[in-house]
Amino acid sequence: MAMSLPRSRQLKDRPELRSKVSSPEPSSDHETRHVLNGKTRVASDSPGSPPSSKTPSSLITTIHTLFTTLPSLPLSSPIWTFLEHVYRLPNPPPPRIRDPSRPMRIICVGFPRTGTESLAQALSHLGYSHVYHGWDIIFDPSNLCYSPCWVRLARKKFYPDPGDHPQSQPVITRADFEELLGHCQAVTDAPASVFAAELIAAYPEAKVVLNMRRDEAKWQESLVKTIIKANESWAFWIASWLDRECFWAWHVYARLLWPSLFRCVGGYGELGRKGRGGGGMWVWTEHCDMIRGLVPPDRLLEWHIEDGWEPLCKFLGKETPLSPCQCGCWWLESERRAM
Repeated sequence: MAMSLPRSRQLKDRPELRSKVSSPEPSSDHETRHVLNGKTRVASDSPGSPPSSKTPSSLITTIHTLFTTLPSLPLSSPIWTFLEHVYRLPNPPPPRIRDPSRPMRIICVGFPRTGTESLAQALSHLGYSHVYHGWDIIFDPSNLCYSPCWVRLARKKFYPDPGDHPQSQPVITRADFEELLGHCQAVTDAPASVFAAELIAAYPEAKVVLNMRRDEAKWQESLVKTIIKANESWAFWIASWLDRECFWAWHVYARLLWPSLFRCVGGYGELGRKGRGGGGMWVWTEHCDMIRGLVPPDRLLEWHIEDGWEPLCKFLGKETPLSPCQCGCWWLESERRAM
């Protein structure tokens, strides 16, 4: 710490240390501080002084700081742009091409953990050609990597560049979705819930299913034990730097889609808070209210996984299958696997 001595204690009033001082008398406070700091350094380097190397505790603190800073690296950082280019190699996949005879029919905008995979299987059973699910973002059946394209859409929605589009135009258009969903007649899970408003506007002729669970507390419990638990895994985070599929799974979901969908950019801790209106409950309520405000009643079905075939088939204009609806069984089995 810099300091200056009172005039009564100036160095010139002290006995001259001929063995130590060979320079002229300091002429300013700055030079006085320099001499004192030099003496302090000599004292600290003396044999009796403790070593200046870092202690184990400070090393642990440094490592902890490193590993807590990296996950929160801003998405505007150039490192993400660089890594997205590296992990998309060798080449970006070609855009999907829509067969005019197979238009988009159904958009299932319910949150994850509301039987989205079971609903996808039910729609496939009813004859809809390829139902796009959140798994397809990472594990595309064609073995092509379309994850970077979803990252691009997420950036356009949540981190838009004001110079890229007029304020009066939608950020994401039908053409943007067709490049990814051109081979599908239905979409559910993460793509549909995260981009619900944009998909509803892009496909005004498609019907909308708001899939839900009757017990919201059970939904929140399932969310905490599956999605939040996975996205707080250090092992998963480390693997995301070493493996291509793990990188895109973490980058798409943990960094972009889930924090934005659940309004938890600062962390997932709030989603686990129990109580009516706490945690994810208010996000659930807000999302459902948004869907009801965007979609006319004749185009919207509020469907619970426990409802079975009848209301779903009536809404879609399909004959009810003779076999019992397996949606509940698929959902319960997926819940057991996840827990």
